[in-house]
Amino acid sequence: MKNKRGLSGFVWVLIILIIIAMGVGIYFFAIYNPNPDCNDLDGGKNYCKSGVCYDKTNYIDGGAESCFDRQDGAYLSEMSCKSNQCYREEDHLCPNGCSNAACIK
Repeated sequence: MKNKRGLSGFVWVLIILIIIAMGVGIYFFAIYNPNPDCNDLDGGKNYCKSGVCYDKTNYIDGGAESCFDRQDGAYLSEMSCKSNQCYREEDHLCPNGCSNAACIK
């Protein structure tokens, strides 16, 4: 004879697991693709990872992050998404130098 209470408990556990899975999926979608019209492949401000920014026009302001030197040190030109477009977020000073469009750890 089947235990109705056990089946009901199983259904509730299954529903809770589905809700948790949906929440985790939505969370990761928001982190990795918060704006479908603009994608920053290094995930935003990530100074130690080289990145390229794509938007509806593919590239704006160069799109690719790059290293450059100033008198006070090596800098990374960090790209990011804002208002559905790529823009040059900041010039970040890399204390250990910059290579291949990323700060050296």
